[in-house]
Amino acid sequence: MSRVLEDERTWRRVVFAIAGVALLLRLAIAAITGGGNDLKIYYAFSSLVVDGGNPYSPPAGFSQPERLSDNLPAEYLLFAGLLELENSKYVLRALFAVADAGVVLLIGLLYPRAIPWRAALVFFYAFSPLVLGSWTATSEDKTILFLFLVLLLWSLELGRTVTGWAATTAIGVLKGVSIAFVPFLAWETWRDRGLRVAALCLGGFGVVMLLGHLPWWPDAFDVYDRRNGHIEFRTPGHASFMQLLDRVGLYDPAIVKLGVPLLLVATFGAYVLRRIDVREGIVLASLWTLVLQPDHSYTRALFAALPFLFLIELTLRRWAVIWVVSTIGSIGIYFQQERGELGGYGSLPHVVASNLLLVLVIGYYVADKLGGRISAPGRSLPALR
Repeated sequence: MSRVLEDERTWRRVVFAIAGVALLLRLAIAAITGGGNDLKIYYAFSSLVVDGGNPYSPPAGFSQPERLSDNLPAEYLLFAGLLELENSKYVLRALFAVADAGVVLLIGLLYPRAIPWRAALVFFYAFSPLVLGSWTATSEDKTILFLFLVLLLWSLELGRTVTGWAATTAIGVLKGVSIAFVPFLAWETWRDRGLRVAALCLGGFGVVMLLGHLPWWPDAFDVYDRRNGHIEFRTPGHASFMQLLDRVGLYDPAIVKLGVPLLLVATFGAYVLRRIDVREGIVLASLWTLVLQPDHSYTRALFAALPFLFLIELTLRRWAVIWVVSTIGSIGIYFQQERGELGGYGSLPHVVASNLLLVLVIGYYVADKLGGRISAPGRSLPALR
């Protein structure tokens, strides 16, 4: 084992083996499980594209309500292209599995940290019950988004501006969520490369985003209205923290409408004043766009939590706690989601189980921030101890 964690050549072979096993495991899970509601939505609207239809204006009697067509054209075209090869939900699940294997390879082979740090993280991502249950068994496009988010964080560690913008653009074209952290990347590019390069990168992002909306123009812009419609939910559900306010009669959609922009502005201000670095700004911006939503779910909680692992100090003790907490959370989610036990899906116990890992890593982040243990980009964190 010591040789594996010390010799880069040996470690590379191990990484490929872990990625292969992770891929096969995910393909096996996909073969024996039916997937979740999101998979049905992806498949239904992408199949409509295959048949030459408009995913933003489905025909009468369509299997899914129109309001659920809130993904951008690039994602529908990607999925439709795969369905042209094999018209089955399994091919979409295979894509998500390949994306997860890509995450393992990217972190294991290229991330600028010591081998023990990479080994612990790739093993967790490859085999954690929480990751497998939340994203593989249900089938989530978040595996693709997370691959690009890891690529973005990797580029920021190494100061690779163009790669960072490419990853950000890919996230934006597929899902639009990177709009929240584009200001951080633009400002960082201005600091490091000057105004001209920053303007070119920002302009390129804008042009590609515009081109990404051309299919089914102008209906594709309805996506944003449909997503904003979620904010109007008067009764928060799923695993939303807003349920806690709703139970005491304090929830109002204005909390989301005002809270998210204020938190994003405050975070950007902290970044401009150099209280946080660009990686922290992007991770926090991603967090703010998720945790206040009235339809925040356990799949989103995982997406919000995982990026903090790239910021915090990861000791052996902390990894032990992360494994225990995430496993307990996954067990709770399974019994609530599949069997309606332990409070059932959408209950307050479900809110707790779904967000256990997220609360834990945020706590670690705050502790490390106050203790001055957040390393600057390009500087390796301490080895596991």
